[in-house]
Parts: sequence; structure tokens; C-alpha cells
Amino acid sequence: MPYEVETVIKHAALTVGEGPHWDEATQRLLYVDINEGDVHRWDPVTAKDEKVHLDGTVGFVIPRSSGGLVVGLNLSVVCLDWESGTTTTLATVEERHDNRLNDGKCDASGRLWAGTMNTGSPRVQGVGNLYSLGTDGQLQRQVDGVTVSNGLAWSADNKTMFYIDTPTRQVWAYDFDLEKGTLANQRVAVDFQKTPEFDGTLVRPDGMTIDTDDNLWVACLSIGSMSQFDSRTGQLLQRVELPNASKITSACWGGPDLDQLYVTSLVANFTEEQLNTTESLAGSVFRVTGLGAKGKVASVFLAMSGSGSYKVETVIKHACTTIGEGPHWDDASQSLYYVDITNGDVHRWDSNTGVDSKINMGPFATLVIPRKKGGVVVGLGRKLVSVDWDTQALETLVEVDQGTSNRFNDGKCDPRGRLFAGTMGKEVAPAQPEMEMGTLYSLDTNGDLKTHASKINISNGLAWSADSRILYYVDSIPGNIFAFDYDINTGNTSNQRSVVDCGPERRFTYGFPDGMTIDTEGKLWLACYSVGKVVRFDPETGKELLTIGFPGATRTTSCCWGGKNLDELYVTCGKEGVSDRQFQTCDNLAGSVFRVTGLGFKGTPANVFEG
Repeated sequence: MPYEVETVIKHAALTVGEGPHWDEATQRLLYVDINEGDVHRWDPVTAKDEKVHLDGTVGFVIPRSSGGLVVGLNLSVVCLDWESGTTTTLATVEERHDNRLNDGKCDASGRLWAGTMNTGSPRVQGVGNLYSLGTDGQLQRQVDGVTVSNGLAWSADNKTMFYIDTPTRQVWAYDFDLEKGTLANQRVAVDFQKTPEFDGTLVRPDGMTIDTDDNLWVACLSIGSMSQFDSRTGQLLQRVELPNASKITSACWGGPDLDQLYVTSLVANFTEEQLNTTESLAGSVFRVTGLGAKGKVASVFLAMSGSGSYKVETVIKHACTTIGEGPHWDDASQSLYYVDITNGDVHRWDSNTGVDSKINMGPFATLVIPRKKGGVVVGLGRKLVSVDWDTQALETLVEVDQGTSNRFNDGKCDPRGRLFAGTMGKEVAPAQPEMEMGTLYSLDTNGDLKTHASKINISNGLAWSADSRILYYVDSIPGNIFAFDYDINTGNTSNQRSVVDCGPERRFTYGFPDGMTIDTEGKLWLACYSVGKVVRFDPETGKELLTIGFPGATRTTSCCWGGKNLDELYVTCGKEGVSDRQFQTCDNLAGSVFRVTGLGFKGTPANVFEG
């Protein structure tokens, strides 16, 4: 079957379209318009192409695991917050003033590689360099004497790095040490000057990607084709011709199966007649299908935000097979309770012995909280039940929403021991419930049931301020953290308002707001489902204060404080809805429980049910 080329974003770039990166987590294409200073984000489902404008030239864009996008801006590597358009400088390369950053990519360890080029006219030769920026913030010069730093790629075993300095008309190969981030043994992998098919052409190799068979796909600037080479022999395997755009610049693999090749192009030095005829698609983004090849998930930058002094570790690998949720630290036993919702498993992990025991309740076990008189309270479908851990004897405390397919979701107790828990409609897929079917309830210590909010979509995180005068609450759709005035004596709520907005316009950054906890400073810690992060917010200003990324787990669900000093953050995540391919790549730790230490913050003992 022959390949097909389609124009997916016509005239996308006004100057130099470059740096395509397929964001596996959001299934969107990122790319830049270098001289225009625009960073683009294109959604293939809606065909919406958004952009953020920055002051300067932008060479590349790559997602950052702890939030935001890493962008090469002039001579600096910056972190871009998409919603606000603000940038934070991560590093600046020491270069002559008329150089700029060009192409950049991350290796499998999350280390950033990016090079520079001169922008003078005429261009000064050999004054650029290739750098690496480690996850510890250390910047290292790796290759010097470069003229136009361009394409980067790594072999499947991560033992070889490929690199292009465009004027050499060659692709270089290096022995690569992934752990140390070092290069050795430079050699020529592909030589365009010795490839007969390019005789008599002015071809200039530009950006580059690699497929799962370790074949290189090189953008051939000036002849409008992508060329596939065997990286081991340098042999040309095929050429893919792009229509009416001779100056193609780079490519990446994308799509649900990573078998679609996205190609960028530039608009430069064309006459009006050319732009109306032979170069009528200059600056467009193309998609090539039917190539019989596919790529691997593009690596993201794994540097941490904040001081970078905290540590993320996996304490229970693949703990859950559906939706890990509802973490609750039992201070008395130094144990972590949590649930695997769809499986109906209630877990208890002993931090002293490392033993993770569980009892199966049947679907859906949605929350677990110790009970003062013994046992635990579990959200089981539409019921709240009391369970004796040793005998598994069960007592129904209350049943709600009868006659519906609803179920309880998240739940917590206030400082007086009342249990607050909300319901949600039946999900057809993760984060896709029947809308406005849920209700936020409280079960008082005397057994009285009270309604606090209705027409809820996905009832989620709960937390109380230190003085118990404010109840914070999450409805994942529309994506807000709400606050209620709270009367601790009566358990009544009033004056609902939004304090943090993570709505649809910010879904690329925050995903679906999920479970939540609070620290002793009154700041909220929100698990962001689908984007693999926990974010600390100031509820007084609504501003983000800190983001923690969880590589290998995009479906973060909830968090709680634990440990002997309550200064360890425990984080759950889901596996339900993760494809086999995702589980082998970007979601290889789906369903695990994580512990974050060294944050410099702590919580208070979790409340138990006193009814």
C-alpha cells in the first residue's frame, strides 16, 4: 500500500516551522515557528491549532514532566506556562550574542540535548555548540565547532546517538552512555555527498527522527522530501515526497499508534509567484500515513520544579490494576490504606514491614477510612459500610441514590469525625461519567445523612482549613476546587465559590483535578489525573506554587500525608484505560503507589470516622 500525504495545518508557520514533538499524554502535536516566536499546540481531534507568542526566536518545544513546556528561547532554555504565557529560565548557554538555540530533544533519561547556530548574514561558520542539560540542572557542552546544530535521535537500545550539523551534509553517530550522558567515537552514519540519489542536488539534512527498526528519517531541506536511511549501513531505503513545499525542516512520529509521520516546513526567500504555485504549501504541517513504519514515545524533560531537593520513589509497584485511589495514612499503625476501585480491593500497606495486604469487597470500593470504634468504613457502590478487617464482617451504614447506577467516589472525615463523601454517575470511560448525577453527602456521628451539593459530575478531593472554617472540595468536571464556609459545630456548609480554576481551558496543564490534601501552611495539594502530576496551590490566590511530576504514571488520582513526621506525600494512580503500548512506555508505572520525600512541608493526622 503506497503512503499518503495530507496537509493537516495549512500555512501553519509564517517563518520557520520546526521542532515537531508528539505529546503522548495529550495526543497533541507541539511545534514552533522559529523567527515568529510562536509555540504551537495542535489537537488532531478538533483540528484546533493554538499558540503562545514569546519575545525572541524559539528553537524547540518539549513537555516537562513536572509541568509546563521546555522551550529554546534565544540562548536560554525556559519553562513555559501555557495558560499565563510566562516563562522561567532554567539555563542559559554561553555563546556569542548573534547565536541562538536551534533543534532540541530529550534522551530516554529525560536529559535535554540542544544546539546552537549563528544568525549573522553571512552566517559565521563553526561557532555553534551542542549542549546537554541534566535533570539536576547541570549544563554541559558536548560538541563544539558546530555551524547549524540540527537533528537528534537515539537507537532503540540507547547505545547510539545520531546528530546532524547541516552544512556537513552528514549524519554523525556517537557511542552513547545513557546513565552518564556522555558521547564517544564520532563517526559518519549517513553521507549525503556519497549517496548517488542526491547527486546534483543542493540537499541539506535538517531535523530527524528514528523508527522502531532504527532507521533514520531525515528532513531534506531544499528538495522537499523525507529520506529513510538504514542507520547501520547508511543506505537510502526510500524517499517520501512532500507536495509544494521544498523546504521541509523536521519530522516526528505521532498518532495513537505512533505510525503517522508529522512533517514541518518553512517559508523563506520565496517569490510571490512561487508561493502561489510550486511553494503553495510552504510553512504547512503534513501528515504521512501508510509508511509501514512507526516510532517510539518521545521522551520529555524530567527536571523537577522548585528546589529539586525532593525525591519521588515507587513504594508499591503496580499496586492496583484498575483505579488506585483514596490514600489514608493511619497514624496509629503507621500504615497506608488505599483502594483499587473497580476491582473492589481495599489495601493496607505496613510501612514497617513493607507488607501490602488486601481484602476484596467486590466493585466498587471507592474510599477507606478507619473507624474509631474499630474496623474501617468503605465506600461500596452506593453504600457506606463498616468492615472488620480480620473477620471481614460487614455492616451497612447508609445507602444513597437508589434507583441509579451511581457510586460513591472520594471521601474524608472532618475534625469532629463526620464522614463527607460524594457520588458520581456511571462512567462509560475514565473521566466520562453520566453528567450532573452526583451529590455531596455527609454522614454524622449519630447516623444522620445530609446533602451539601447536587448536580455534581465527579465528586472528588476534600480538605479542611486548619481552623475548620473552610471546606475545600473538587468536582473534576468542570475542574474547580471549590470552597464552602463551614460550621464545625453543625456540619453545615454555605457560600460555595471557586478558589482554583483548572477548567477545560487549562486541561492541557492540569488534566482532571482529582484527589486532594492540605498541608500545615494551608496550601492545597491536588492530584491531576491524565497529566501525571501533583500540584500545590495557594487557595487564597489560586496560584500554582509547586508541581511534582510522576514519570511513568499519567493517571495520578489522589494524595495524603504520611510517615512518622507526616512529611511524606503518598500518591496513588490508576491503570484503567491504559493501553498495552502505553503500559510499556509512558505509563509503565500505572497503578503504583509513590512516596515523595524532602518536600519541606507536612500535614496533620488524618481524621477517622467517630460514628
